[in-house]
Amino acid sequence: IFLLMGLLIIIPNAVVLLGIIGTRKLRRPIYFFLANLAMADLFAGIGFVYRTVEDVGHNVMYEVILNYFSFIILAQMTSASALSLLSVNSYVGVRHPIYFHVHAHSAELRAVVAMTVSWIVFSLLAFSPSMGWNCVHMQTLATSICIGYYPLAFVILGASIVLLLCIVMMFTNISVFVAIRQR
Repeated sequence: IFLLMGLLIIIPNAVVLLGIIGTRKLRRPIYFFLANLAMADLFAGIGFVYRTVEDVGHNVMYEVILNYFSFIILAQMTSASALSLLSVNSYVGVRHPIYFHVHAHSAELRAVVAMTVSWIVFSLLAFSPSMGWNCVHMQTLATSICIGYYPLAFVILGASIVLLLCIVMMFTNISVFVAIRQR
């Protein structure tokens, strides 16, 4: 089932990426954001395929679980980030059209910088349990609380980031909807 889900995620997103690259219009920020979302979804598919491949014959199960959940956490955070960036782009375009068109020449640079920073930060955060910030490799203190293999601080930090990104998406999409409805 994991292999089938992984393939059903990877194939359509690869087609989207190839379509964006094939149009040769990757210079526009909207295509950057859509390619970013497709890449985030590709990582979710890779996580599912990794779960299928590594689960067979692997003798250290906690490493498989840490790596699998790291891929899934990375995919969720980058997907939420990609949707937030896409929502903010549409928000600025609808609510502040003059600013959007005046600064259109530097929109590509802002899009690339925002996506690069989000991928670096979320990669470091998502794979930090695989790099040692987990309850298997750490000396657990009497005051540290673990949820599975993960420290409570990691779980709260990850959930807070995704919740914040969801709030940004909700605010921007509602504002865009209200602005379009008023017009």
